[in-house]
Amino acid sequence: MEPGTFTIKFPEHLPRGKWQYCLNQLSDTGALVESESDFVFRVVCVKPRQLAYVGWALFHTHFAKLCEVVTTTGSAEPHANAYPKPPA
Repeated sequence: MEPGTFTIKFPEHLPRGKWQYCLNQLSDTGALVESESDFVFRVVCVKPRQLAYVGWALFHTHFAKLCEVVTTTGSAEPHANAYPKPPA
């Protein structure tokens, strides 16, 4: 599988604790979270399960209200219907 990346941006007014919680949850999947600037981060998924969980979380959970997916690369898709809820 080609790695998939999501570049996400948090609003500047969002408290650090809220976006840090989101980033921690994404990194708990094993995805690599890299800072690109103060409010922009790249989430790199190298395994299909990581990609499925991160995509679902970014588009279908409250994370969708906390951040915006600004770009995707590789096997990551830029739309919500590509990410059904992953199995537990």
